[in-house]
Amino acid sequence: MLKTKIIFLWAGLAMLIAPVCVFGQKKAENAAMLKQFINVCNSYKQLPLHASITVRNAADIITSADDTLQYNIEFFIRDDNAYINMAGEVEVINDSLMLFINNRQKRMALSQNPTGHISTQLNYVSNMFRQDSSISKMAALYTAQQVTGIVKNGEPAADTIILKSRALMPGTQLPKEMIKVAYRVGSQQPLSIVQSHVKMIPLSADNYNELEKNALYPGKLVNTGKGYYFLIKDASTEYVFTHIDNDASTQMPLQISNCIEKNARGKYVPAKGFEGFLFSNDND
Repeated sequence: MLKTKIIFLWAGLAMLIAPVCVFGQKKAENAAMLKQFINVCNSYKQLPLHASITVRNAADIITSADDTLQYNIEFFIRDDNAYINMAGEVEVINDSLMLFINNRQKRMALSQNPTGHISTQLNYVSNMFRQDSSISKMAALYTAQQVTGIVKNGEPAADTIILKSRALMPGTQLPKEMIKVAYRVGSQQPLSIVQSHVKMIPLSADNYNELEKNALYPGKLVNTGKGYYFLIKDASTEYVFTHIDNDASTQMPLQISNCIEKNARGKYVPAKGFEGFLFSNDND
């Protein structure tokens, strides 16, 4: 997990907003607008990069703690090092090493960085969906609607793209997935991404009949006619970009050299300020 966290973070954000959009009706226009959209979604990924994101889960029917989970992500990415703080768990990375820090548990784990140069990985993720073949495959999976923003109180306008999967939930006319991407027209930077999924909760016949009498569930019940009954649950994850900058003067909170150092035997140990942390090294 430690070796791939930075890959998952960037790939997750890029895949969330990139391979999902179709504009208009004409194929040529679709491809051109899709390329433009992907460029918008990747335009802020220039080094150095500092960004903060608030993640909020929501659901109309609460079935687990994850349905209301909220946390913050902050990351600093430079050409030769990176810092990621995800819900208080920190990862510090350079071209050769990755250090995971859990401050609550006072634990640190060191491993090799398998991706090599950080900027190479960033460029790969940003460019992975720009090929025409990938765009055509994306266009076959989703339809989209663009909503043009209106300037209010002098604030810059923000456009929104509403994306819907062509695949529908069985027994309904509901798309399995919907994604809303809002971004500033001028700066072309994303403001928020909302990814919604429809889930079907199995019900017994008795539960279905009971809920059918309840006015709180109009349009939320599915009877397949084959003895299977479901309650439709709408769940979403919202990613709000609270800060984005590419300022080279921005200082990273931590680097690996601040956290660990080599002892007289050439072994990595916790540095000053981290003496009480339980330390493990996958390279030993």
